[in-house]
Order: sequence, then C-alpha cells, then structure tokens
Amino acid sequence: MAMTNLGMELVAPVGVTAIRTWGAFFLGTGLIGLIGAARRDWIPLGLGAVFIIGALVVTARLYGIAVDGTEEKQISELTDESLGPLLAGLGLLLVWLHKRRNRTS
Repeated sequence: MAMTNLGMELVAPVGVTAIRTWGAFFLGTGLIGLIGAARRDWIPLGLGAVFIIGALVVTARLYGIAVDGTEEKQISELTDESLGPLLAGLGLLLVWLHKRRNRTS
C-alpha cells in the first residue's frame, strides 16, 4: 500500500496499523479537549491534558531529530504537532488571566 501524498510506502500490515494508531491518538487527544470543554470548571484540566500530551509528542519528535538527523518531513510534522500544545498553552494562559482578573475585581 502506498501513501504517495505523504511520501511513505507501507509495505507491511504493521505500517498500516501504525498510521491508524497515530490517527486514533490524535483523535483521542481532541476528544479529551472536547470533554474538558463540556463544563466550565473542566476547561483547565482538559487544556492541561492536551498540553502535556502534545508537549510529550513534540519532545519525542525533537529527540528523534537530534538523534536520527533532520529530514524535511520531520520538520513538517514537528510544525503540525507543535500547534496543539501551543494552542492549549495559550488557552491555559487565558484561563489563568481570566481567573486572576476576576479575583482582583
């Protein structure tokens, strides 16, 4: 099975399973974020979970780049993977600022 648009060729069923697993991982992380948004008091917990999971993925990617070398595809994936923890971190900052503002008012 070829995934030419991604520049990968999956020659064994284990490769297809790996792609499905990553897809499920990111869907699961998004689901955690949605559950966190279900109630106002759960928002920091959901954002924190998404931030931690995303930061671990980015850390693993950076380690892989440092150990295995840099390829164009890895940089592209690092850019995509960095967006989740960046947005979650921004959300946590906004929640903290909102709580701080309400305490002083």
